[in-house]
Amino acid sequence: MASWGLAPLATVLIDLVIMTVPLLVAVIAAGVIAGGGEPRGPERVHDWVRAVGLRAWRGSDLLLGIAVALIARALVELIAPTSGSLGGGFAPTAPVVIAAVAAVVVSPVVEELFFRGLVQRALADGLGRAGRVAASAVAIAVSTGAFVLLHVLAGGAGLGVIAATLAVGIGCGVLTAVTGRLGGAIVAHVLFNAAGIALLIW
Repeated sequence: MASWGLAPLATVLIDLVIMTVPLLVAVIAAGVIAGGGEPRGPERVHDWVRAVGLRAWRGSDLLLGIAVALIARALVELIAPTSGSLGGGFAPTAPVVIAAVAAVVVSPVVEELFFRGLVQRALADGLGRAGRVAASAVAIAVSTGAFVLLHVLAGGAGLGVIAATLAVGIGCGVLTAVTGRLGGAIVAHVLFNAAGIALLIW
C-alpha cells in the first residue's frame, strides 16, 4: 500500500487494519450466524467456536503444523529463495517490529480463521454430496486461490509471493481437511511466516 505521506508506523497500522479487519469481521459474523446468535454465555461461545472451525487442540496439531511449515518453507526456498534484506546493521524500529508481529502472529491466525475455517469449511460442507475427497479438493483449491489473490493484490505478483501463498494455502488446506481442525494450520502458517522473517533478518 502506498504510504500517502504518512509516517511509517501509521502506514504499517493502516495496512494491518485494512488486511485483517474485514476478514475478522466476516469470521465473527459467520460464527454468530452459524452458532445461532450472539456469542454470549458458555453454550453460545462453544457453538461460535465450533462454527468457525476451532475445535479441541491436540498435540498432533503442533507436530503436523511444524512438518507442514518446514516442507512449505523448503519448497518456497527452492523456487524463490528469500534474500536477507534486513541483515547487517539491522536495528528494529517500531514499524518493523509491528509489521513482524503482524506477519507472524496476527495475519496467520486471522487468515486461517477466514480462508480455512470459514471459506474452505463452508465450501466443503456445501459440496458434500460430491463426496468428501472431491468436496475437500474443490474447497482447498478455491480457498487457496482466494488466499493467493489477496496476497497478490496486497504485495504484487512476484514468484516468491505466489510460491509462498500456494505452499501455505495448499499445505494448510490439506491439514485442515485431514484433521478437521484449524490448530495445525495456524501453527504451520505462523511458523512459515516466522521462518521467512528470520531469513530476511539473517
